[in-house]
Amino acid sequence: MTPADTETLYFRLYCSYLLQSQDVRDNYDMLTDQYQNYPESFKSLNRYELLRLKQMQDDILNNRHTLFSGPISLDTETPEWAKIEQNDRKHNDICMSLARHKGALLQPSIGPIDLINLEHPSRFGSIDIYVLSNRICYIIEIKTKPATHHIVGQMIKYYIGECLKLNMKVFDDVKLVTLCPGYDQTAYRGLQNIGAKTLLMNTKTLEISLLDHPSGDPSVHS
Repeated sequence: MTPADTETLYFRLYCSYLLQSQDVRDNYDMLTDQYQNYPESFKSLNRYELLRLKQMQDDILNNRHTLFSGPISLDTETPEWAKIEQNDRKHNDICMSLARHKGALLQPSIGPIDLINLEHPSRFGSIDIYVLSNRICYIIEIKTKPATHHIVGQMIKYYIGECLKLNMKVFDDVKLVTLCPGYDQTAYRGLQNIGAKTLLMNTKTLEISLLDHPSGDPSVHS
């Protein structure tokens, strides 16, 4: 290996880590050898990559994953509940309204928007609203009814799909945002565990507010 191989080895490890592949430890060992031989080459990694490397190191050495509670399904087939949602006219109208004027309604929650796409194709289905802002990729999921447990696995798969593209250097990090009229306890806790930003949205007025219920029932309907 040469110093130029550091990023290649890093992304090989990261992809196997995200997909929970059996070769994750082998890839980690190769990157460890690379550090021992060419420690200066790791300066090419940006701060996001270094933070992810620290997380991967902690997880691999302790035989755990902090983002996921256990093995996850990465089935690419669209489930029936998602097909119904895709044909929901109200859902589509809300997405269109939120995307108008370069996402003006979203900017207070996200920041200045450089790029916004609707029904953005990903490895695991179409992302409702895809935003790039200051080299951060935001995956935004819209629900017209209170979110249930389905949303957690859905967001994890979208997250993995976009993180697998980090080696293209179009963006530096991936963040999850949900806009729903309410959340049941399982959905809320699951989204909090994976670091998603849970927002409440009035589906009639499109008013958006932060949902922050560290205790009590976060289920809110509009």
